[in-house]
Amino acid sequence: EELRDRKGIIVEVHTMAGHVGYGECTPLPGFHKETVDELEEQCEKIAEVLRGRIIPRKVAAMDGSFRDCIFSSCSDFERFAQWHFDVPQTGLQLCEKDVAPSAMAAYEMAIVQAVAHANEKPLSVTIAEAMASSVVSHLSLNGLATRAEEQGTLSQTASHFTTLKVKVGGSSSIADEADRVRRIAEVASRHGKVLRLDANQAWTLEEAVEFVTKLGVEAQSSIEYIEEPLADPNQLVEFGQRTGMKYALDESIDQGVWEVLLEQEHLAGLVLKPAIVGGFERCKMIQQKAGPSVQVVLSSCFESGIALSHYAIFASVLPDAQFVAHGLGTYDRLSDDLLPYPFSAAVRDGTVSVLECEKALEKLRISFGDSKYLHPIPSETPLGLDSIRRGSNADLRRDSSTEGPPAGEDAADAMMRKMGLM
Repeated sequence: EELRDRKGIIVEVHTMAGHVGYGECTPLPGFHKETVDELEEQCEKIAEVLRGRIIPRKVAAMDGSFRDCIFSSCSDFERFAQWHFDVPQTGLQLCEKDVAPSAMAAYEMAIVQAVAHANEKPLSVTIAEAMASSVVSHLSLNGLATRAEEQGTLSQTASHFTTLKVKVGGSSSIADEADRVRRIAEVASRHGKVLRLDANQAWTLEEAVEFVTKLGVEAQSSIEYIEEPLADPNQLVEFGQRTGMKYALDESIDQGVWEVLLEQEHLAGLVLKPAIVGGFERCKMIQQKAGPSVQVVLSSCFESGIALSHYAIFASVLPDAQFVAHGLGTYDRLSDDLLPYPFSAAVRDGTVSVLECEKALEKLRISFGDSKYLHPIPSETPLGLDSIRRGSNADLRRDSSTEGPPAGEDAADAMMRKMGLM
C-alpha cells in the first residue's frame, strides 16, 4: 500500500531554567509496532511522570545515564518539585517496557538538546565531549539508484553520491533482478560509485545464493554489501560461506539475533534506526559491542528534518564517521519539512553539513519557543524538567509561503554566536 502522508508527534521539553529541546517520533507503518494514537497516549504519560524530575548533564554521554535517569525512582527533592508544579500524582515511575522505542528516541533527542543549550555549546560538541569523541563537519549520505542507472546512464541526483542503495527482492524473477543490478553496477563502476543492496529479508537461502551467482564476479566487485538478504537470519553464516558476499543487518537487530553474528567474517555492517532500536544511547551500546571491524550506519524511517538533523549530529561523533555513508537521504521523499530551514538545505554534493543541522534545530527552537533560556545557569547545576508539550506535525508545520526570517531571529543568532555556530 502506497504511503501518502506521515503522521507523528513532536516533543518539546522545557527546563526550569528555560532551556528547550525538541524530539520527534513518527512511526512508520510496517516497521514500528506502535501507532501514532498509542504514541500520543504514551508521550502524555511520560510527560506527566517526568515533570519536575532532575536531569543530570551526563545523560549526553550515551553510557546508560539517560536510561538510569528516566527510569529511576523519584528523589524527595523531585517529589517536592512535582508538588510545586501541581503534578496531579507525584512520585510516579516509568517502566521501560511501557515506553516504545520511538518515544524513547524522541525524549532522548529533546532532553539531550536541552542539556546542550544549558552548556551553551553545540549539540554535537556536548555529545562528543561527554563521549570523549570528536566531531566531523560533514557526513556522507547514500543516494538511491534510479531508473536512469537501470538504463545505463547516471542520473544527476545519483551523481552527487559516492554510495548508491539499490532495493532488491521485489516481484521480479531472480534472473531479472540480477540483470537489473548488473546494469546498475556497470554504471556505478564507470563513475567510481559503490552499491549497497537491500533485500529486506525477501529471499530464502537458495534464492539469495542464486541471485549472487547470477550477478557474476565483476558486478559483485562494485557491491559493498547486501542488507538483510534472508527471511531467516539464522542462515546468514551459511550465505556468507557459500557466496563470499558481505552482508549487513537491519531488521535482524530488532529481532534479537545480531549478537551471535558479530564474530562472523562476512558481517560488514549494522544499519541502526534510532527510532526502532530506542534512541542514540542504545545505538552506541550496539556499536560498542560490534567493535571497530563492523561498520555502523545510521538510517531513518522517513521522519522530518527534526529527527534527521538529530541523527546527523549523533552520527558525526561516532568512530570513523568521516568514512561512512549514512542512510539519511529519505528527506527527498517528503514534500515538506517541519524545520524552518529544511534538512535538504544542509545537503550538498552527497554530504550533509553538521553545522547547518545545528543551526536548523536552533532556529526551530526559537521559532516555536521563548528566548528566556538565554539566561545561563551554573555549569554543574542539574536540569529540572519544567514542562513537556507534544504536538502533531500539523500543529508545528510552518507556512512555506511565508517570507522573511522566523520569529526570534535575533535571539537565535545571539545564542548561535555563544555556541560557536556563527
